[in-house]
Amino acid sequence: MHINVRNRVEKINLEQEVDLAEFSTMKSGGKADLCCHPTDLEGLRVALAFARDASLPVTVLGGMSNVLISDGGIEGLVVRTTDMSKVTRRGNLLSALAGARLDDVVDLAIEEGLGGLEHFYGIPGTIGGALRGNAGAHGHEISEKVLFVDLLDPEGNLLRKRVVPAEFSYRTSPFKGRDDLILHEIHLALDPVRDTHALKNIALGHKRSRIERRQYEYPSLGSIFKNPPGLKAGALLEDLKGTRIGGALIAPHHANMIINADGRATSQDVRNLILLAKERVFTAHGITLEEEIVYLGRW
Repeated sequence: MHINVRNRVEKINLEQEVDLAEFSTMKSGGKADLCCHPTDLEGLRVALAFARDASLPVTVLGGMSNVLISDGGIEGLVVRTTDMSKVTRRGNLLSALAGARLDDVVDLAIEEGLGGLEHFYGIPGTIGGALRGNAGAHGHEISEKVLFVDLLDPEGNLLRKRVVPAEFSYRTSPFKGRDDLILHEIHLALDPVRDTHALKNIALGHKRSRIERRQYEYPSLGSIFKNPPGLKAGALLEDLKGTRIGGALIAPHHANMIINADGRATSQDVRNLILLAKERVFTAHGITLEEEIVYLGRW
């Protein structure tokens, strides 16, 4: 069912009981009580104002490639940012709305002769999600290229924050876990490069490597656990390859990945398998693995 919400200038469409599994890269999870897909800043502000007036909690979702949604769904209003995806260039500054797909941002940067993002090609999700989790690959982290960001607070006020490297660390950012701040636009300081063909080859090589490692073959959330200092989570989980709970399976080809191999895994199956993996690693090695993914919804 659709509900129109209007203020004096803008209108947004709210959908009720939206199946979030359809959008999740894990293909699991329950429904959003209410969901909207704003296309611009004013639409986002209208959605936030509606939620504020109705005393509804707000959950912002992008590509849903690093979040495990409860089978019980998400209370209140879910705002999906994937229709807010404009990317613009000013000199060496590339500005991307948070809902832009990371691969699309990398593609445009390369087309414009700007280097620095090619190492992140093939990482699923949006540029906003990548920054929130400080995504990294091949010895690089996304925060290294971000100069400043534009954020919204719950009242819809636009704030600008300069990126401070000391506030970022491995798979962590000052925005992670902050329900009071919504990433709106990310501004990246990139390097002018003449040989765009070489950049494209680097990007495609990284994506080809992911394909060869079967990272896109089944629904998943990518790497489940952070690497402990000096160690690889996958190595600690090696003996658990092929372990299954319900429809969730520790990938036979990648021990730090849980896959929805036959499409019937519930989010609770996935979480139970995560808990089992953590218990086994702690028993065997005395190490407590920390999730890279985020749990959302009614657990």
